[in-house]
Amino acid sequence: YVNRSAEAILQMDKKEIMQNGLKSDIWQAITEDGSPFDTSLNPAMITIQTSKPVHDVVIGLKQDTTITWIDVNSQAIFNQDGLLREVILTITDITKQKDTENKLFKAQKRFSLAIEGSQDGLWDWNLKTNDIFFSSRWKAMLGYEEDEISASPQEWFQNVHPEDLQ
Repeated sequence: YVNRSAEAILQMDKKEIMQNGLKSDIWQAITEDGSPFDTSLNPAMITIQTSKPVHDVVIGLKQDTTITWIDVNSQAIFNQDGLLREVILTITDITKQKDTENKLFKAQKRFSLAIEGSQDGLWDWNLKTNDIFFSSRWKAMLGYEEDEISASPQEWFQNVHPEDLQ
């Protein structure tokens, strides 16, 4: 059985999916680093070979410059004799999630470059967890090496002039 959602995500009809699995003439399966996806890592095939479930295999379906990202899971179903009867394969389109992750990564990288370029010493205190972030520059400005200060409020208070503590 192949549902319409799978046909839409894979851009293939039921017959093509049943015959080809994760192989297609219209797209190339790739890994998250952009390299070709090794079809021996197909979750359905692994479950058939091992009878064990496979979870959260991320595969990109690259078509020209567009990539549809899917999360693939497989689960074995056994008959009453304990023999493998079928494998259920689920795919979820996670393209929006991957796009959001990519945008966040780029924004964090830009922010990091801006902080490093500013030569400002930054710190941030999370009052809920009581953790403090000290930038490398902040530590260096006070004469500390990167690993000499922990992420605790005590480190901050030790660097405040006694008259300023109140």
